[in-house]
Amino acid sequence: MLASLSTSPLTYNQLKKVCQVQDGVMTFHTTKLQEAKFIEIAKSFVNNKPQTMYSITELGRQEFLNFVAILNESISNED
Repeated sequence: MLASLSTSPLTYNQLKKVCQVQDGVMTFHTTKLQEAKFIEIAKSFVNNKPQTMYSITELGRQEFLNFVAILNESISNED
């Protein structure tokens, strides 16, 4: 989810589609990421329909980049 949000904010349906998850899994993970302050959730109405937008926070971006660096280091050490 953080990888998907690192490029741009996404709506609920966009994030769900990209991550290929069911509603319950989506809700569980987005709640945990919000509690950790890795993502922000904004709710609004567009054309009289509710819309939920997800965006990565600076803390979330930093943690994601740290995770990618650890993965890269791990791969480099295997060579």
